[in-house]
Amino acid sequence: MPPYLPGEITDHIIGSVSVWEKSTLCNCSLVCHAWLPASRHRLFAKLTIGHEVTYELLVDRVLRSEEMRPYLATTREITL
Repeated sequence: MPPYLPGEITDHIIGSVSVWEKSTLCNCSLVCHAWLPASRHRLFAKLTIGHEVTYELLVDRVLRSEEMRPYLATTREITL
């Protein structure tokens, strides 16, 4: 038996977490390196920009980051 879970299983586990459970998805992203991409896709599925500070963080940390920008492709809903 391999010492890790196959990607299909971890994707299913993370996919079962509601996109509104941000703290749970953040914890999933910290489990191991392999869980990070699926967790980020779920985290970016629904974005809430409630304050100017939140908008500025989105621009500074996501839009200006080559690594983070692709995750915005999975965004399905933005709440202002």
